[in-house]
Amino acid sequence: MDAVHQWALGICLTVLINAVVHYVIPSGSMEKMLRLVLGVFVLCGILLPLSKTLPGLDWELEKPTETIHDTDGFADEVERQIFSQAEQNVKQVVIVELEKNGYPWKNVSVRMDTNEDRSIVINQVVVTLDKDALVHKDELVAHLEKTLGLKTEVVWDGESG
Repeated sequence: MDAVHQWALGICLTVLINAVVHYVIPSGSMEKMLRLVLGVFVLCGILLPLSKTLPGLDWELEKPTETIHDTDGFADEVERQIFSQAEQNVKQVVIVELEKNGYPWKNVSVRMDTNEDRSIVINQVVVTLDKDALVHKDELVAHLEKTLGLKTEVVWDGESG
């Protein structure tokens, strides 16, 4: 019980000193810094007696014994996810453009690669149409290449791209 009494007394003295110093400090550019220092002082006033009271606790932090060695696998997975997301985003942009202009489509695929500096390169967009919609083929290719700036190929359902 004596330890709790001393701890409470230490906290009260810390808060009292904090209040006096806070009252004396001038307001200005150094006020924020002094308030930070006083806050740390109060934390030390609370925690230091507690650490002496509870000597059974281990206050040392241990280094992790296990380290991650498979960073290459992690980097490959991140790159694969980025590649996949980029492909989905390009598909979505093409689909929105097709629907906005009323072009009927069955499937959109994107052919992409990575170059030497590991940046993603869009090689080609392949739009699959019904055989009946092939009358729009040249118009569709011209529109997508002009609007999106991507090399576009249009195939009909059943034809390989």
